[in-house]
Amino acid sequence: HSVPPAVRQLNRAAARRVAATAVVLCAVAVASGAELPAGARLQVRLTQHVYSHAAKPGQAVDTLVIAPLRVGEQVVVAPGWQLKGTVLESGTLPGREKRARLRLGFTKLVDEGGASFAVAARVVEVDGARETLDAEGRMIGVAPQKGLPRGKDALRLGVQLDPVALGLMEASGQTVRAAVGYDRGSEMTVELTSAATVTGAPAT
Repeated sequence: HSVPPAVRQLNRAAARRVAATAVVLCAVAVASGAELPAGARLQVRLTQHVYSHAAKPGQAVDTLVIAPLRVGEQVVVAPGWQLKGTVLESGTLPGREKRARLRLGFTKLVDEGGASFAVAARVVEVDGARETLDAEGRMIGVAPQKGLPRGKDALRLGVQLDPVALGLMEASGQTVRAAVGYDRGSEMTVELTSAATVTGAPAT
């Protein structure tokens, strides 16, 4: 049976309304994105060397996200995104020991398409590191060694300190101080200190 022209016109109008509604819903989903809660953690890898004795406050620090971050069942930050920040502190702490210090702050997530999202984050863990991290994400070097190590003491010191720190040791009289240093490829855990919104989050 043939469909009357009036019915065909109504069907076409209904189809257009359904299509328009689908487009609007998709646009809303992309625009709303997802919220990363404070305390969310990102696993990242340094793409450059960062050393306390050479880095200057304000120096750019770039990392690569290496594991997906999910909120519920949704992947909000995918591997391959970049997390960018700066050196906030470097050099040594005040006081007699003058222990090495390094603090990084991260302020921007960049997706694979180049879109960026404002964040506030700090380092809470460095894989394999011997340094101490305080509540502000400050990485503090091992205590200075009194007297230059020899024999078994030198070997023990080599086991206690990572290779980067050993390579950056400074001798001042009879005191050896180890810098805080991380090579390109070092992996870190970074924690958001406040909530952040990521639009156009990747699909699950």
